[in-house]
Amino acid sequence: MPRIVLVVFDGLNPELVTPELMPNLCTFSEGGVRLTNHRPVFPSVTRLNAASMVTGCFPGTHGLHANLSLVPDYHETELMDALEPQLTELRRKAGRVLLT
Repeated sequence: MPRIVLVVFDGLNPELVTPELMPNLCTFSEGGVRLTNHRPVFPSVTRLNAASMVTGCFPGTHGLHANLSLVPDYHETELMDALEPQLTELRRKAGRVLLT
């Protein structure tokens, strides 16, 4: 199985990735696949778009709303900020890995 590295630069204008302005990133992007016809979900914020990209789902399905998410194990109705320290504790209790 091939190994894939996905690099996302959230909010980076692709017109700025030039040999003059960003020579290393420009070289890196030339050696791989560059998505040129993609569209973010709305609202366009980091965690929301990342979740939609890796799941193929819209926010109403994957449950992230802006940089907030509903975690019923923590609170049934309150949205939690994606960087809350409680996420580490929830991960530990569930025995799972949390990647952000």
